[in-house]
Amino acid sequence: MVLLPLKASADNKEYQVDGANFHVVLEENGDAVITEEWIVTYTRGEFSRFYKDIYNPYNQLEYISDLQVQWATVNGVTAEQQNNLDRNDGHFCLEQFSDKYTIHWFQHASNESVTYQISYRIPGAVKLDENNRAEFCYRLIGENFPKTVGQVSAVFDLPGTDHDPDVTVSSGSYNFDGEDIISSADRVSGMYKVKIIMNNEGFSGLGRIIDVQLPSKSVYSVEEAEERTVHLSSESCGLSMLCPFTFIAAICSIIFIPRMKAKHKLKQDPECLQHAAERLDRENLPYVWYDMIPRARMTFSDKFEVLYLQLIDLARKGYVGITDTGILLRKNFAPAVNDTIQNANDTAFIELLTSEFSYQDAGDCIFIGYATIRSALDGAAGYEFYKKLIAWLQNYAKELPNSSFYQQLQASGAMDSIKSDLALWQQVAKYNNFTITAYDCLRTFQRSGNLGSFNVLTMIHHPASIVTAASDRNTNSGDDFYDMMYFLYTTSSSSYFHDSSSSSGCSSCSSCSSCSSCSGCGGGGAD
Repeated sequence: MVLLPLKASADNKEYQVDGANFHVVLEENGDAVITEEWIVTYTRGEFSRFYKDIYNPYNQLEYISDLQVQWATVNGVTAEQQNNLDRNDGHFCLEQFSDKYTIHWFQHASNESVTYQISYRIPGAVKLDENNRAEFCYRLIGENFPKTVGQVSAVFDLPGTDHDPDVTVSSGSYNFDGEDIISSADRVSGMYKVKIIMNNEGFSGLGRIIDVQLPSKSVYSVEEAEERTVHLSSESCGLSMLCPFTFIAAICSIIFIPRMKAKHKLKQDPECLQHAAERLDRENLPYVWYDMIPRARMTFSDKFEVLYLQLIDLARKGYVGITDTGILLRKNFAPAVNDTIQNANDTAFIELLTSEFSYQDAGDCIFIGYATIRSALDGAAGYEFYKKLIAWLQNYAKELPNSSFYQQLQASGAMDSIKSDLALWQQVAKYNNFTITAYDCLRTFQRSGNLGSFNVLTMIHHPASIVTAASDRNTNSGDDFYDMMYFLYTTSSSSYFHDSSSSSGCSSCSSCSSCSSCSGCGGGGAD
């Protein structure tokens, strides 16, 4: 029996990041030794972890091939490294992902300030550009760091005697005293990035930016292939001047060939998507898994897609009721599946809902009204909730291989077919004539108790806009359900949201060279 928490702890936790101080030593061989110090004050609630992402950009200048931790401390006391996320006081953990490193410090804290430090080496961080100048570019704080940092300072030790380095900082100011560059900024929200271009006299054996080998991206969606044309480097532009026919042919191969293949697949087998959806239905996967296989998606046509998919999954399991005016959450429910990972993440999602939205007691259930959700997610709160949804999805995706159901599908060979069918939908769905809104999906499920993978995958990969599909309605239609979804759709287009599929995620720094993969750009937080 699972007991629904009537109040999660998120509402009872508050903290602030007072300062972040960085010391960067650029060594003669091009390595960067970076020491970070974070000062965090916990003002309300119990905490046991502070963590920070180091985003690994997919471009030749900034790409991090390796990160070697040298030491870490908590409140000046040496922290021991561990290889798991158990919350043992005085320990830290470094996690490596394809697009970031995450540093976790573990220390229980309440109503106090804690100072966290870490020192690490990035081999080959300084590289030679086409003019034989040495370049270093680094994001000390990522775009998605959730708190405004009161004061930020950074000191850069240079090995040479360059008296005129070219320095760009994303915010604040800097000074150069002939040996060190010292930068500072107050109340930094989002990215804090520094780029230094200097002479190479103090360095030896530097590699060239153009020679950096980026790891291959084994699978590109049609959208990713098209997106690459937006981020052409200066070298590519030069190629277009020198070899226009070669350049045009390359562009055509990037844009048109995937489209032609997808359309040919549909023409050859008009029912291919329907057949793939039927095979997926037979496996009876949670719909939210479609956003996690083969890995967690980070770009969504509808920013609140994850919310809708998980609500439908919870309703399919009997934990949630979807009504005309709100959501009913059962207070006590037996797990519907024998899968620890599914059950834990379902519970975590319900805890997220009860911590974010006020509710009313309704006997065996609690009730969260759609009007309440609209009110709670107005303005910046909508974006903050979206970030929590994505954090939940990423954590679930990370744990997914440990799911007993997932392992069963792998052992039987069914997972290979599932991945193939999902890849087909990702590549072909946008060229199908059928579209559907998220609103129509949830209404269909509410009326019939069934939805089907065809509708779900269409909502994911080829959705219709709720604004276009119901342009004769407004945000006060009298339909609370519609009004909430219309509100969430329009909220996701507000200035608080930054589309992770676009290079605009780095608009805070004009020096964001070749940033063709800015999704994420680093986060962090405390809990």
